[in-house]
Amino acid sequence: MLRMLNRNSGIALVAVIFILINLSSCTEQRTAPLKLGTTVWVGYEPLYLAREKKYINDQEIKLVELLSATQVMNAYRNKTIDMAALTMDEVLILAEEGFDPVVFLVLDSSNGGDAIIANKQYKSFDELKSKKIGYENTAVGAYLLSRALDINSMTSGDVGLVAMNVNETESALVNKQVDAVVTFEPAKSRLLENGFVKVFSSKEVPNEIIDVLIIRKDLISKNKGHLNNLVDAWFKSLAYYKDNEIDSLRIMNQRLKLSEQRIVKAFEGVVFPQRAENLRFFENDESVPAITSIAVRVSSQMKKNKLLKNDISVFDMYDSSFLRN
Repeated sequence: MLRMLNRNSGIALVAVIFILINLSSCTEQRTAPLKLGTTVWVGYEPLYLAREKKYINDQEIKLVELLSATQVMNAYRNKTIDMAALTMDEVLILAEEGFDPVVFLVLDSSNGGDAIIANKQYKSFDELKSKKIGYENTAVGAYLLSRALDINSMTSGDVGLVAMNVNETESALVNKQVDAVVTFEPAKSRLLENGFVKVFSSKEVPNEIIDVLIIRKDLISKNKGHLNNLVDAWFKSLAYYKDNEIDSLRIMNQRLKLSEQRIVKAFEGVVFPQRAENLRFFENDESVPAITSIAVRVSSQMKKNKLLKNDISVFDMYDSSFLRN
């Protein structure tokens, strides 16, 4: 009888330990936030509005502010962040390198927010022949510059390319180290306020520069609740911005640091697709979803301009399930 009690007690003890281990692992999974890397850009600011309004649970998602898209991409490669806000061309670079990015939300489409800004003596992009252009050669700056060259029947050999981090472009132009730079908001607005001129923008290549959220494929199954909540928080933030523009701009301008007039204009340079529009990007009735068509077009341009080396399969890079909840 005593042996039976000891045996049953041992089984019970093992069961309790097993339950505690499982509870501990569940707690660890719930409390370890996913790290989301971003730069300062008007299209990402609703994420920070969502954080300010407590729509984002900081026990689930931690926003990590970095200086450039290059830094965000490197952090993603090194697994110091789990998710990233990037443009489609930047995502395609990560895909080519084998880092398995999965797009699960379209944040915005740039409609003039990304631009090539030049000294005031230049009135058009083709006047920049033989001039120095500063750009971030590992991120969206390279793509926008390649499209400006294409559209103006020019090649990279027609200009002096000066590679730099995007956070250095503003000072490089102001200090006359270059004649023009590829940049985006808020630096774009600050340069325009200081008398520089726009000679090309993303408005001339509609639906080519879109910002998306990506996550590593291996993290999706264990974090579905976090991702559902993040997507919901994004759309709550957009709704708050629509109904409370003045307060929203005040909050978002804490990072952008623009004048009252310029911040309104800065947000005119991006389009934020709502949930239904997001779903149409991923799940329209056409034979190929819109986001796939965009990725194919962008990858084709990138390969033509040697920004990509190989053809990339873009058909399994997306997960729209978090938009349907």
